[in-house]
Amino acid sequence: MQVSVESLSGLERKLTITVPADRVEGEVDKRVQKATQTVSLNGFRAGKVPARVIRQRYGDSILNEVVGEVIQESYFGALQQEELNPVSEPVIDPGTVELGKDVVFTAVFEVFPEISLNDFSTLEIENPVAELNQEDQDELIENLRKQKATWSEVERAAADSDQLKIDFDGLLDGDAFEGGSGVDVELELGSGTMIEGFESGLVGAKAGDEKTLELTFPEDYKADELAGKAVVFTVKVNQVNESALPELDEEFIKEFGFEDKTIEEFKEKLKSNMERELENAAISQKKKSAFDQLIEKNEVEVPKALVEREVSQYGQQFSSQMGTEGMNEVIGTLMDGFRETAERRLKLSLLVGEIVREHSIEADAGRVRAKIEETAAGYPEPQQVIEWYYNNDKELASVESAILEELVVEKLLESAKTVDKTYNYKDLMTQSAGNESF
Repeated sequence: MQVSVESLSGLERKLTITVPADRVEGEVDKRVQKATQTVSLNGFRAGKVPARVIRQRYGDSILNEVVGEVIQESYFGALQQEELNPVSEPVIDPGTVELGKDVVFTAVFEVFPEISLNDFSTLEIENPVAELNQEDQDELIENLRKQKATWSEVERAAADSDQLKIDFDGLLDGDAFEGGSGVDVELELGSGTMIEGFESGLVGAKAGDEKTLELTFPEDYKADELAGKAVVFTVKVNQVNESALPELDEEFIKEFGFEDKTIEEFKEKLKSNMERELENAAISQKKKSAFDQLIEKNEVEVPKALVEREVSQYGQQFSSQMGTEGMNEVIGTLMDGFRETAERRLKLSLLVGEIVREHSIEADAGRVRAKIEETAAGYPEPQQVIEWYYNNDKELASVESAILEELVVEKLLESAKTVDKTYNYKDLMTQSAGNESF
């Protein structure tokens, strides 16, 4: 078997493989002889069909079957011989198949890139610094109370944080537009649900009032046909409601799973949870900074086949979540964003994988257990959560993956420069919420 390798564009490789004719002929002869003993044909006794008749009747199919098997065996043999690691299934051209002639076929495919990591000392990784204060704790408790708020109708003018029930109609250049109207819609003033100026324009209104609001959609509004456009809303206020917050008492904390607990125990638990969340947010932000630097300082060519596979998966997930009707055009416009995300994730995956391989990094069982116990500590029944993880292979694998990421970041930090950046609790929690693992 002769093999030649040609580098095409990027990571594409083309194998040209030549298999000697006698290898194919020998195998064809064996199968013809075997067929003479098993094939039954009219006019011949079983097991007595002449080889020439088998060749006339079945020769082409036997040849094609043998060539198909030879191509498959030779392809994998050539990969091993040339030490090639393909990413995708090959596109094979079998060439001309003719008994008595060498089989010459080609296989085109992409390979994984060879990765050469730069010195980790070139990295400059952010070290988030944040402290939990009493105001943060008080704000969380206040938000929990707001979640359980009750609403009651009032006769006064609407104030910020009140809830209104409204009818509204919007006009763009004198015409109605999709999503621009509603009937008896509940709207909390100050929630930021509507575009800027809508909610503030209703402060001071009473039930029965009608307001005309001349507003402009933001330039980056999600609907391109409305972005930056001036519109006029006619709003009728049907009802004004004010909220009543529940008292912070034993009945209140029961709704959050704290049976037979005191208010102080509830507050201590919240504080403990917030401290743990803040620590995890700092780890997440540091990891994002480390991985951003890793990508920036290391050039990696990503196989196109992997990118397209990832993009296809994003598209399928999006369609599944949002429904497919009328979404083809939307998905098409999102493909560039999908592709950018896919390329970043794949670059990161390749780089992290190389670090794991080079430094023989493993997620040891003890650290995995500690991570699960830490997560479980935030729940009323920690042991149940621990058991759930260990009975769920997919979730357990996600913890192991998270540990590997942490270990890689620790390896980077051994040599990288770190730069402190100060956050308050809310900003760090918001920032880390947008971070994603590869």
